[in-house]
Amino acid sequence: MTEQSVETMDESTIRRLTVFLCIYMLGIVISNAALIGLLVLRKNLRKISHLYIVALFFSELLDGLILTSSMLLDLNGVLDTTKCVGIRYAEEIALIFGIVTLIGIAVDRYRCIVYPQLYKPTFRSTIFVINGLLIASFIFSLNVFIENIYIKMCNILIEDEDSDLWWRVYGFIVHFVLPLVVLIVLYFRIVKKLWMKEEVLSASTVMKRRTVKLTLICSAAYVMCWLPFYIFEIVHDSIAWSDGHEELFVNSRFVTIFIALSGSLINPIIYGCFSQNVVQEIWLIKNQLQCKPNQIDVMIIQR
Repeated sequence: MTEQSVETMDESTIRRLTVFLCIYMLGIVISNAALIGLLVLRKNLRKISHLYIVALFFSELLDGLILTSSMLLDLNGVLDTTKCVGIRYAEEIALIFGIVTLIGIAVDRYRCIVYPQLYKPTFRSTIFVINGLLIASFIFSLNVFIENIYIKMCNILIEDEDSDLWWRVYGFIVHFVLPLVVLIVLYFRIVKKLWMKEEVLSASTVMKRRTVKLTLICSAAYVMCWLPFYIFEIVHDSIAWSDGHEELFVNSRFVTIFIALSGSLINPIIYGCFSQNVVQEIWLIKNQLQCKPNQIDVMIIQR
C-alpha cells in the first residue's frame, strides 16, 4: 500500500481496520500468553521438549504484537520517517525469530527421532540454543539498516512504494521459501522414519507420532497463512494497476494481511486443543477449581 492510498482512506475505514487490529492483538496476547503460562508454571508441563514450544509462542506473541502495533501506528499517521528503520528492525527480528524457532523445533524432532542414540538434551543446552536463535535473529535483521539506504519502508506489511518488487521477492525467499525447503526436508525424514518403516508400534512411537503431527500442523499453519500475502504482493508489484483498481487492491491487501497475522493467533489455539498433555492439565486446573482439597489429592495420585 502506498502512503497516498492510506491518506485517501476515509475515517470510517481506518476506524474499522483499527478495531480489527486491536481485536487481533488482544487475541494474540491472550492465546499465546495463556499457553506460555501453562507450559512454564505447571510442573507437569515443564519438559525439555516444551522449551521450544514456549519459544515458538513467545515468537508468535512478539510477531503479532510488533506487526499489529506498527500497522496501527501507520494507519493512524503516527509513524514518521525517523522511526521507520527502528520499526523495520523490530519487525524483522520478530519474523526471523518465529521462522528459526519453527526450524529449531523441526531440528529437535529430527534429532530425537532419526538419531535417538545421539539425542541427549538438557535444560541448559536447550535454553542455550534458543538464546542463540534469538541472538541470530538480532544479528541477521541488521540488514534492514543497509536496505534502508535504498528503500524507505516503515512497515513490512504495508510498503510505501508500489515498485519494490525486488524487496518482496527477497522477503519471499528469505522468510518463506528457504525455511519451507528446510522444514520439508526435515519432516520428510521424520515421517519416513516414523510411518514408512516397519517398526513395532510401541507407546513411545505413538507418542512421537502425535507430537510430530502437532508440530507439523503448526508449521503448515505458518505456510498457509503467509503464502497468500506473498503471492498477492509479488503479483501486485509485477502488474501495472490502474487508478480505478486502487480500492480493490487496498481491500485485497488487508484480507491477506489479516490471514498472515492469523498464524500468530491460531497456532496456540491448535496446540492447546490438540496437545494431550496441555488438555489434561487444563482439565486438572478446572477440576482443582471445582473440587475440594481431599478430592484433588486423590486425582493427582490417580494420574
